[in-house]
Amino acid sequence: MDAVLSAALSRSVSLQASAPESPVLEEYCPDNEGKDNEVIRAAMA
Repeated sequence: MDAVLSAALSRSVSLQASAPESPVLEEYCPDNEGKDNEVIRAAMA
């Protein structure tokens, strides 16, 4: 399933069986496509 989603979205996808220990906000920035900050991950308090 991960490979099918990754191919459809043209990015790495990994489905998890459980939520991460601490909440994380992941934000996609299309203006930064191909750059290091294309996807921004930030811990939420």
